[in-house]
Amino acid sequence: MTTVAVLGTGDAGSAMARRLLELGFAVHAWNRTESRARPLESEGALVFSTAVEAARAAEVVIITVFDTPAVLDVLAQVAPALEANAVVLQSATVGAAVTEVVAAGTRLGVAIIDAPFLGNPGPARRGELTFMVAGAREHKRAAAPVLEALASNVVDVADRPGGASLRIPASPTGTWPRSARYSPHRTPMITPTGFDGIHHLKIFVTDLSAELAWWEAVVGARRDPQLDHHTPDGGVFAHIVHIPGVEAPMELRLNPDAAERTAALDPVTFAVGTRDDLDSLADRLDSLDIEHSPVLRGLLGWLLVARSPSGLSVRFYTRQSHDWDPTAADSASPWLTT
Repeated sequence: MTTVAVLGTGDAGSAMARRLLELGFAVHAWNRTESRARPLESEGALVFSTAVEAARAAEVVIITVFDTPAVLDVLAQVAPALEANAVVLQSATVGAAVTEVVAAGTRLGVAIIDAPFLGNPGPARRGELTFMVAGAREHKRAAAPVLEALASNVVDVADRPGGASLRIPASPTGTWPRSARYSPHRTPMITPTGFDGIHHLKIFVTDLSAELAWWEAVVGARRDPQLDHHTPDGGVFAHIVHIPGVEAPMELRLNPDAAERTAALDPVTFAVGTRDDLDSLADRLDSLDIEHSPVLRGLLGWLLVARSPSGLSVRFYTRQSHDWDPTAADSASPWLTT
């Protein structure tokens, strides 16, 4: 059983700890405000009063504290107590300050992986984060079981620590970058509660029958007739469909004016497993005589774009990733720009 220390049990850190416990990892937890970590105790974690105690005997240590000074402080505290083969995942979003963190880790003799993540506590709890990782290959191999437990996508940025955090703006761990947050001077900051995923998706269509047939053929959508939406005179103006592998249902709503205004937009991107899966999808679209792009290279993986009868761009993106190289992405493809 792999022992993982989670240092920093805010919303994201706690969600990671719960995910790891659920999958059978032994979890040591610590938080500067101890009361934030204590609830994990009833779920099987060992909660410690100090970061040093939590990190001792752990094979993988995840640092998810608030900012760069906190990372440096925790790193300095735990370094002397780490096992000889322990690997530290630096998962706070520190941006360009990662160079300072890596230098400190090197000076302290710590096997460190720069591993910031994209996602909030919901995906963390379900193991659906995206991790950007940079570090020595042997260290990444040692941390692989933990990364695979927490992420649906692991992007290998570099074989030395430091390059991953440069891809993500510095912000408090587990939150959106500061530039994307509301200003308290413009509107009150409200902490939302009770969110439970996406209820349903909605797209506007020009021809309800043609659009339903397209979604049935391309993604195996199944219409739920009892949820059809009707006008007062009994006409149908919307279908609700369920797509295999997608939890939220989707509404196809007849509204030609709105469909025309949103033509060529790509409001939803469906995930596929691998590049081979995407090639198989392209072959199926060809057999159905459906217009689509070639397989394109995106920033993280490969994608394909298909046009629905209403002119909507429907994207399919692989969870499988490739080497990080923004210059190699097909960003100029007309399928991605129009």
